[in-house]
Amino acid sequence: MKKYSFFDPATGLFHRTAYEGPEAFVCVPEGFEKIEGHFDMHCQRVDLTGAEPVVVDYVPPAPADDQLQTWQWDSATRRWLSFPTLAALKAQRIASVQAEIDAQELQQARPQRDVLTALVAGLQPPPEAVLRLQEIEAAIVPLRARRAALEAATTETELTSAG
Repeated sequence: MKKYSFFDPATGLFHRTAYEGPEAFVCVPEGFEKIEGHFDMHCQRVDLTGAEPVVVDYVPPAPADDQLQTWQWDSATRRWLSFPTLAALKAQRIASVQAEIDAQELQQARPQRDVLTALVAGLQPPPEAVLRLQEIEAAIVPLRARRAALEAATTETELTSAG
């Protein structure tokens, strides 16, 4: 059985489908031509400048960069690979630190209630509730400082050193 790929005769770019089977049953998509062999449409194309069509390596245009990713051609895989931007790395690390802060803050509800209930009643707040609030705040302060350092980072090196 033979393998066939289909290409656009105007651009040399391959169609997404291919065929394997008897040549008599090849159904060429409209506007395309066939070439024997199975080729990778993502990194090969047909060079139409010579007398005969020849399959050559091809680097397609890069996808558009955006706020969170940039693209680099990887010659080993012959594909565009996305890499996170500094903004994406910052957002990821800040989200992780914020999750730690949120977890600490969730523990404040009961001690805050105990302190407020005592104050509203004109009583001294329970020492264990006050101590627990102080412990929670002591855990949150370095996390806030770490988050601020991450937000201030302007390079990946600064981001790494900020934690």
